[in-house]
Amino acid sequence: MACVLVGGKLVPDSDGVPQTFGSSNASFIPTESYGTVCPRGWDFHQGRCFFLSTSELSWNKSRDFCEGKGSTLAIVNTPEKLNFLQKITGAEKYFIGLLYQHAEKRWRWINNSVFNGNVTNQYQDFNCVTIGLTKTYDAASCDINYHWICEKNAK
Repeated sequence: MACVLVGGKLVPDSDGVPQTFGSSNASFIPTESYGTVCPRGWDFHQGRCFFLSTSELSWNKSRDFCEGKGSTLAIVNTPEKLNFLQKITGAEKYFIGLLYQHAEKRWRWINNSVFNGNVTNQYQDFNCVTIGLTKTYDAASCDINYHWICEKNAK
């Protein structure tokens, strides 16, 4: 089983893609043998870069932060991506790019694609979603401050 460097520690990598890393003080860290890179402080997985915040903000401010970094809140739409992020989020809750659409009575990703999974902890005013602590998609208040995950294409 291959491992990937995440936040300074090695964790198992389920996709088996070879990983090559530069020194810890490089501004870009090579993440695959053909040179695909993520900015420093971002984690690589299957051609995408992920940023896990160390501070907490509301969902709207988290979304704005990601947009300012040329990314979006994470669209965790595959089991592989969810598994990868669950490995690195630990016991914290992180906002992702999933919102409840009242007019449609359904959950949609911020790219407007339909979410076909299950969201736990659904209450009337919980219109945003976190992942992490419970290893599921959990509805949460958009106004409570949580960590967040940004996502963008690797370069």
